[in-house]
Amino acid sequence: MAEVTAVLINYKRPQNMAQIIAMLRAQTVRLELMLINNAGCEDFGVERTVHVPWDAGPFLVIPFALYARTEWVMVIQDDLKPGDMEFVADALELARMRPNAITGAFGRRLSFVPPHYAQDAFGSVEIVKSRFWIFRKALVNRVRFPVLRPPSGANDPWIHEDIWFSLAVGKGRPVHLASLGLRDRLVELPGGDGVGYSHRPYHYQEREEVTRRYVQELVL
Repeated sequence: MAEVTAVLINYKRPQNMAQIIAMLRAQTVRLELMLINNAGCEDFGVERTVHVPWDAGPFLVIPFALYARTEWVMVIQDDLKPGDMEFVADALELARMRPNAITGAFGRRLSFVPPHYAQDAFGSVEIVKSRFWIFRKALVNRVRFPVLRPPSGANDPWIHEDIWFSLAVGKGRPVHLASLGLRDRLVELPGGDGVGYSHRPYHYQEREEVTRRYVQELVL
């Protein structure tokens, strides 16, 4: 029986996804794989696949986590893969120490003065980037989905799901864990030309604006 559900999202990186799935199958912890496939109809041979014929964005991993059949949910983006077979087991052990928070590999501190989306950080953080997450499914049931408005000229603010989910779960407190040890055991995969939200002209503006709104709500 699976201990963790891995929610994956693929957008124009099929070679990466094949590598990620192969490494997840090799883990010492048994995983059930759930794939949100935004890039054609490739059959990656996972337990559950949903084909979405447009770039739906990574926010989908949060509501899809509700369909997990396990207590623990893991999210890994399609430009990273575990570097060894014990990675998920060790991540799960760390996550069990913080059952009411998110554990990940990349963190950010929250600043109450601009820029609000502050420097990269490890240890206890307010924001865990969704490149890699592991958390209890029950956390998704505790938070309310926000109504967000994009900054002027920007596109879809829902791509900043890591900011929203981290702050909604932690109430703006540094309760989450960004583990440098986990980060060092993840292997970077090719991003691809023009693929990834950092290529969007308004990406950094959106990120700062979404964080600012949450800071404003916390202060009020």
